[in-house]
Amino acid sequence: MKLLNFFFTGLVFVIFLIKISFAEPVKVSNISIDGNKKISENTIIDLLDLKNNVGNSNDLNEYQKKLFQSNFFSSVDLSFKNKKIFIKVVENPLIDYIFIEEIKSEKLLNEIKDLLDTKENTLFSEIALNSDVKKVSSFLNSKGYFKNNIEYQVVKSKSDKVNIFFKIFLNKKFSINKIFFIGDKKIKNSKLLSIVTSKPKSFFSFFSSSNTPSSERMDYDASLLKKYYLNNGYYKVQIPNASIEIIDDYKANIVFTINAGDKFSIKTSVLEDSSNIMSKKNILFVKSILNSLENQLYNLELLKNTEAKILRYIDESSINATVAYNIKQVENKDLNITFKINEILKKSYIRNIVIQGNDLTEEKVLLNNIGFAEGDLFTNLKISNAIDNLKDTGYFKNIRVKKNEIKNSDNVDIQIDINESPTGEISAGIGAGTNESSISFNFSEKNLLGQGIGFNLGASLGTGSQTVNFNFTNPDFASSGNFLSSGFFISKYENETSGYENKLIGLNASTGFEWYEDVNLNYGIALDNDSLTAQSDASTLIKERSGDYFTNKFFYTVKQDKRGRKINTEDGYTIGFGQGIAHLGSDIPYLSNNFFGSFYNKFSESFIGSIRYKAKSINSFESSKDIKLSDRLFLSENELRGFKYRSYGPKVGNDYIGGNYAIATTFATTVPNYLPESWNSSSSLFLDAGNIWGTDFDVTTEASEMRSSIGVGLSWFSPIGPISLSYAEPIQKNASDKIENFNFKLGGVF
Repeated sequence: MKLLNFFFTGLVFVIFLIKISFAEPVKVSNISIDGNKKISENTIIDLLDLKNNVGNSNDLNEYQKKLFQSNFFSSVDLSFKNKKIFIKVVENPLIDYIFIEEIKSEKLLNEIKDLLDTKENTLFSEIALNSDVKKVSSFLNSKGYFKNNIEYQVVKSKSDKVNIFFKIFLNKKFSINKIFFIGDKKIKNSKLLSIVTSKPKSFFSFFSSSNTPSSERMDYDASLLKKYYLNNGYYKVQIPNASIEIIDDYKANIVFTINAGDKFSIKTSVLEDSSNIMSKKNILFVKSILNSLENQLYNLELLKNTEAKILRYIDESSINATVAYNIKQVENKDLNITFKINEILKKSYIRNIVIQGNDLTEEKVLLNNIGFAEGDLFTNLKISNAIDNLKDTGYFKNIRVKKNEIKNSDNVDIQIDINESPTGEISAGIGAGTNESSISFNFSEKNLLGQGIGFNLGASLGTGSQTVNFNFTNPDFASSGNFLSSGFFISKYENETSGYENKLIGLNASTGFEWYEDVNLNYGIALDNDSLTAQSDASTLIKERSGDYFTNKFFYTVKQDKRGRKINTEDGYTIGFGQGIAHLGSDIPYLSNNFFGSFYNKFSESFIGSIRYKAKSINSFESSKDIKLSDRLFLSENELRGFKYRSYGPKVGNDYIGGNYAIATTFATTVPNYLPESWNSSSSLFLDAGNIWGTDFDVTTEASEMRSSIGVGLSWFSPIGPISLSYAEPIQKNASDKIENFNFKLGGVF
């Protein structure tokens, strides 16, 4: 057997030697090219990619493959004779015009044109054309145009030129019928549905892209779901890309498969400084940060924030080091987290930042969001934070950040490759409820003119109010790092229970910044003109206060936000205080105060408790002037359930006129409702308490005692739209209060 292997190896070696002996080097001057008209000989030689500018007679097949891959030629023949390589080519014709038919939307047409690699005045290639057809079909699928059909025809127009005719049949845009979450998901459908941005189509929603199955949105939703699980203890969660199930010609289901696994806890979190670069004082401070992690559920966001906090401390302490954490599973569901301090032996500085793929978005928008600049010290944490920041804008997808080291240098170049996402959306909806029914329209753009400016135009026409408003938001005004928001609005409110209606026209501008960690300061000005008209059956006091009122107001709010998640909050708290000061020409100068906050705690998957509270006041600076009727305080229908909205508190005749002071608090918890998971429902128990009191004038009824109620709520994403129901039974009330036990809302804007 050994002898046979030896013989076979020797035979292969001999064949290799024979092949080498017959291979002949060929100089460029001995390469003959025929048939080329538009493509120069130098270009063809470059395409061969010769080693040391010398060809080889044994590589003819490889050369032929490279020339075909250029898509310049329809035919390529190579031969070797008399120590020369002969290349004969037939060039592809030039594309004269490209016609795209059956697409009515100019925006969609332009997006398709941008996708095509096949361009006018370039060489035609059947391979590139077929690739474009697949690319456009995939793009249309991502937009919800499933079952699209693309036909093309290549027509010779003149010598060496062709025209290409595309016929693109879109079919009707698909809508989402249902969203399924399957597998070992551990969490109820209603909670998961509240996390994803895709929503099932309903009777009360239209024009919204969230109701259209989109591969881009589904990928984003899968990342949102994974982030939620990773931040709630599920260390080994697996969520592959969602799948689309087409059920008829116009509807599709979206299916997310989730393998949550078990919840993991952090048993220990330790600091490792193998280079002994940190002092005892430094070590004690960092350990004090790490101690708060122990015996907590695994939380990816918490670990990242801890890593960033330690790195910030290291930088501020001028320690030449970086930090990174490692996770090790030590027992069934326990994790040890080790934060390693690594001395930077060779510092790398960022020389150039190269951005590619931003066809619309200005470069400064990306630079403002990545968190580092040219000349900064390079760290891996900065790269990961940059990717997270760019994802959070919602402007981009497929974000890739690459470090390119420079030889014989301490510098690195950073290359950022992105694909831009659509940032505009038109939505509309119809809503019905106990207190008001409405129809709403909204147009929004998150990245106006590629400058990162948000724009929103909305209108709501309801039975009790009509509003039109638009506003702009610049997240980095004048490169200051502060946002600037400005807007204009026109509103009309029909306050039947208060005996008047009012029409408002106004504008506002505000800005803000992070004052301390998790503490934000927002402030601005607002101007409005308010026209109040008393109803014919209103009291004399209401009629006396009819008229036009001008208000010029400065306002500010300080808020600390320690919530784990801003939407669907399950833990943490908020607390804040704000004031409004009407001054400088205001018909009724006043001071308003607002103290508010909330607290959340997750007892289990089914029981998430919350406490919300607020206290408000408004008083005139001049004792001779009463606070205007439309500025007086009421509690919203969600702050005190069981009582009819604007139908309790101080009263003049039959009109409820609100108070100068208001307080409200709600204790609530989610509870299991044992309805089928496919209903995507959630339920809660609540206890509301609150009151409005105090007036600038004599009233028929002050009714200043506290009100309270206890009740149950149910939210359900039904086939006809989202439904919110609540039943509340008053515990404390006044004889003049109007009771409304049952409250519901159906539909809305999505």
